[in-house]
Amino acid sequence: MNYQIKRIRDMIKVLYPYRVYRNLKRIFALLSVLMFALMVMFCLVEPKAIPFEGAGEFDYTYLDIDLISQDNYNGYYIVESGEYCYIYHHKEEGLGQDLIDLQNWKKDTVRIFGVPDSTIDEEILKGLIPIFNDMYEDPVHSVSQLAYYTGYEYLDHDTTFNVYQIGVCMIFSIVFLLLLLLVKGMEMVYTRRFKSSFENICNRGEEMSALEELQHPLQAFYHLKAALLPNYLVCNHPVPFMIAYKDIKMIYESHRLSKEIRLVIYNQD
Repeated sequence: MNYQIKRIRDMIKVLYPYRVYRNLKRIFALLSVLMFALMVMFCLVEPKAIPFEGAGEFDYTYLDIDLISQDNYNGYYIVESGEYCYIYHHKEEGLGQDLIDLQNWKKDTVRIFGVPDSTIDEEILKGLIPIFNDMYEDPVHSVSQLAYYTGYEYLDHDTTFNVYQIGVCMIFSIVFLLLLLLVKGMEMVYTRRFKSSFENICNRGEEMSALEELQHPLQAFYHLKAALLPNYLVCNHPVPFMIAYKDIKMIYESHRLSKEIRLVIYNQD
């Protein structure tokens, strides 16, 4: 009898990893939803802009300009703020009325917003050289000369604000979702033979009480490889399972020609 009960007790250990998998799924699902919600929030909530001078990459910044070039190269403009020149990127068809008024000398100053970017292509700088020369008396003839006045960093109006935060949230949301799928797959592999029998017990949080009852079985049946507990029926052959009496709808013995006796159980499913 001790050997039989030991085998049944070993079988019930699957409850612990099942509970771990269940809790990990909940945690990763919650974290994935949280990261997605934060990503949506960063997309909708505009942050407070800081001055362009001294701002880092991915910061949402503003720049007060008093001059903008009439022409552009693929949406890149030369703008002037005080005594300094900058490069500003804005969709050609989306130039606001304030900037149009500034081009037409109807406004003295306009505040522009965007995100700093230091990855400007050399071809863009080459295309801006004639635009710069139309604006100023001292011409430039090379990219390095233009960069001396404008720098390589430009203000990009069309980059999404909070782009860094959105990117981080998106990455973590995907990571947690993949971890959720991984844990789900591990659970399916590990508990494929036990899940249907243990699910109700685990969902009701009865793992500890079920394990405690294994220490005091009411009766063991060697021919059925089963044992009766105060509140559960357990068996380890041919498929290990544990089921609460209250989940059993019908149970009977099945006698076969081979004289093998099987226990047939119908649960609520």
